[in-house]
Amino acid sequence: DYVLHEGRTYIASANNIKKRKLYIRNLTTKTCITDRMIKVFLGRDGLPVKAESW
Repeated sequence: DYVLHEGRTYIASANNIKKRKLYIRNLTTKTCITDRMIKVFLGRDGLPVKAESW
C-alpha cells in the first residue's frame, strides 16, 4: 500500500500489528505515523459518518 503524507508518497507497512503501529518508509527513513491516523466509520451508503483517533 502507498500512503500520502506531507505531500509525498511513501510505502506503508503495518509491520507491528499487535501494537497497531503503521510505518511509512522511503529509501532512507522509516517513520511511525500511527499517531496521525484516524479510524473512519462508514454508513450503509458507504459515506463516512464518524472518525476517531486510534
